[in-house]
Amino acid sequence: MSKPAKRFRAFISYSQRDKSIAKRVHKALETYRLPGGVQAEGVDRSRRIGRVFRDDEEMGASPDLGATLRGALEDTEALIVICSRRSAKSKWVNQEIAHFKRTGRADRIFAVIVDGAPDARHDRDQCFAPALRFEVDANGAVTDRPSEPLGLDLREQSFERLRVRLIAGLLNVAFDDLWNRDRRRRRVNNVIAAATVLFTLGLVGAMGAFWLNERVERTLVEARADIGEGRVSQALERLRPFEVWPNSAVEPTLRSVLGWARPIGEQVEAQGRPRLILYRGAVLILDPGGHLHDVSEIGGAPQRVLLARDQRRLVVIGESRTLVIDVATGAKLAEAENNGTTWGSYAFETPQGRLVILGVRPGSTLGSISYGAMTVSADGASAQRLDLMQRVGLESVWLDGACNGLFLGVRDAGAIGLPLVANGALSPIAYEATPIAQMLSATQVWRIESNAAGSPYEGNPFEAEAADLQAVNLFAEIGCHDLAADTGAEDLDPAIVVPVRLGVLSASGEGWQGIAAPPEQFRRMATPATEDGDGELRFWRSLPTPGGIAPETAAFDAVSGETLAFIEDRGNAGVRWAACRTNGQCAEVVSMHDGRRRYDLARSPDGRFLVVALGGGLIDLERLEVVSRELPTQQGTAYDFEPDQTQLTFVDEGDLVAYRPSAGGARWTRVEEISNAALLRGDVGFAGLVAFGAGEYLVVRENGAAVRFAGDGRALWQITYAGLGTVFGVRYSTDRRYVALIGASGLRLINSDTGLALSGLLRPPGWPAEESEAANCVSSVHVSNGGDLRLICASYPQAVAATWSPRPFTGDLATRTNALTCDANAGLSAVAALRRCLGR
Repeated sequence: MSKPAKRFRAFISYSQRDKSIAKRVHKALETYRLPGGVQAEGVDRSRRIGRVFRDDEEMGASPDLGATLRGALEDTEALIVICSRRSAKSKWVNQEIAHFKRTGRADRIFAVIVDGAPDARHDRDQCFAPALRFEVDANGAVTDRPSEPLGLDLREQSFERLRVRLIAGLLNVAFDDLWNRDRRRRRVNNVIAAATVLFTLGLVGAMGAFWLNERVERTLVEARADIGEGRVSQALERLRPFEVWPNSAVEPTLRSVLGWARPIGEQVEAQGRPRLILYRGAVLILDPGGHLHDVSEIGGAPQRVLLARDQRRLVVIGESRTLVIDVATGAKLAEAENNGTTWGSYAFETPQGRLVILGVRPGSTLGSISYGAMTVSADGASAQRLDLMQRVGLESVWLDGACNGLFLGVRDAGAIGLPLVANGALSPIAYEATPIAQMLSATQVWRIESNAAGSPYEGNPFEAEAADLQAVNLFAEIGCHDLAADTGAEDLDPAIVVPVRLGVLSASGEGWQGIAAPPEQFRRMATPATEDGDGELRFWRSLPTPGGIAPETAAFDAVSGETLAFIEDRGNAGVRWAACRTNGQCAEVVSMHDGRRRYDLARSPDGRFLVVALGGGLIDLERLEVVSRELPTQQGTAYDFEPDQTQLTFVDEGDLVAYRPSAGGARWTRVEEISNAALLRGDVGFAGLVAFGAGEYLVVRENGAAVRFAGDGRALWQITYAGLGTVFGVRYSTDRRYVALIGASGLRLINSDTGLALSGLLRPPGWPAEESEAANCVSSVHVSNGGDLRLICASYPQAVAATWSPRPFTGDLATRTNALTCDANAGLSAVAALRRCLGR
């Protein structure tokens, strides 16, 4: 046979984010041997198809293709394009396709689709680069004339079939003939291979399988810890070598994680532009043109972000420095050192465009406060921090009617004036012993005696609380203007460029489905008369069920055939918890409202006993009487009923202790210490305990650290789950396989057998910002045996009634893994890593 007319049989064009797929295709083509009976031009005695070119280097800063790539493109017979949403945006892929077409070989382009769609309605889902979708003119420019490339979708066929299709196209041979001969050859080879390795497997199979299984299991343990602690890309990198291992235990883990983890590129695109991004310890801004700028010099995360009325000047206040940024370009316009000042008070804008932000910092003497103002010129070219005066002399604050001057009344010393001109530097002016009212027409904003005198302007404007800023802007009421948006006032305008923290834990309510009509067990029931006959009970609902199991699946709303209900009565005198029959007979636990106590509940698996954390009470629901008020249920302890015996187990001050009932259950007493495990020691309190029976437990701390103990006291796994904030409690499914960790920031679902995190941070719609309100919803979280979550909580103003279900990823594992591991290289800077994830 004659040699190929060109040096390369094919050239593979791809985005670096699809590198693993390109490598797989490259290896599959170069190692393939034609089956007997198939003849093709350019194939020698080796029966290989020839060399395939794949560039393995990152493109540098060059605006055009390098000489090496151009030479390879010109010396190749065909072009294979790995088509994805990333490659569709790659200028290098587009240039390689255009260069190939310009030389008149458009009919020798093969598109391998791994992600996205060629007929997508939205550009973000397009998988074909422009030069692939349209014709190219003689100069290599993309025209508006559509082109129809041959597309092979990897998601719709096996990789073996895709390989044969490519080779059939490259060699211009009939696919059906090649495919049938290839399959026959593989069947024969499989029989020969099976016979050949049978003896070998007998000798080393057991040892090899043991070693491989041990390696896989060790990798899974490490990956699960990474996933729980928020290092998802690193975990996927660990698992990548095993993702195609036959019958692998790795695949369920991969599909579970890929089902909830969102690639960083998708997160950025969903935010819109401009956008402030907190990523890998850096603060970045993505301008409307898609360019990234590093503004980490502000020091730490942004403390406050303000947008001027011209929608151009963005003021980003950090811990150490303030930057003024042009929203349109991301360019830095001005900067100022904070010098220890906290710029957390009122901000306003003058009619001429000068921005003013007020704040305070510790003074020069112990306990004193200095007042200051930050100003930004109307053109944004200058930002200036001004120290105005010490607290000891401030008597009043005045503003002239046109918002052209800010004046501070100094006790026994006249006033300090700050003229608010549009541009240029500002200097305070001292007016000695001159009453402001006599000096000019001015309006009093604040005065020390204003509250007593009934002034409508209350509170020191230099030390305002966030709630005051949101309620009213004192300066805007008198003649100045509100800014376009200000996070110091809790983001009054949704158009503000708020900081977005990138990471796989930012689920932010995704996937939650609202419940239009809560189940019957949760609707309010007719309230029976109380002992004093007033019938004024605040809450009346179904009894809680063990560990948050949904009532309709647990069926624990009755004891001895009687329907029971649960009462929570809050008033000035305290808080009352009770379980009642419909005739009004109740078993009560009464305690004063105490923020240091927990308001969680637990119920025994047989439904008879109910623990009310408030006050440490244990109620016998069959007798309707309190059998103990001395249980250690204060904040920082955790407890659960054992599933295989009548026992209540606590983790208290690092010890696992047991409480058991006397004969008949009339009294429960502490009978023994179960464990004194070193892993339970520490200063952090406990948020939850799940008892599995036979001495096995899952213990969760308030900081999200969890450990699963075996019956002999060994730790089966130990993981700290990230993103939850302070953890208040846990709820679990009937079989105790699925456990929901509930914290101030939201929820996370885990598999109690392995510790695998089955979700990122789940923040249901309406989830409260206040920790106390979120904590009161622990008992309203229910977990099914399939891992479904249901939250029905009405204990705070924005009531929540929603469900969430885990959805394993069903697409191509390699493609999704690539998208999520774009930033796994720890050596890249934040900007370089994010550019890589965005395909730029």
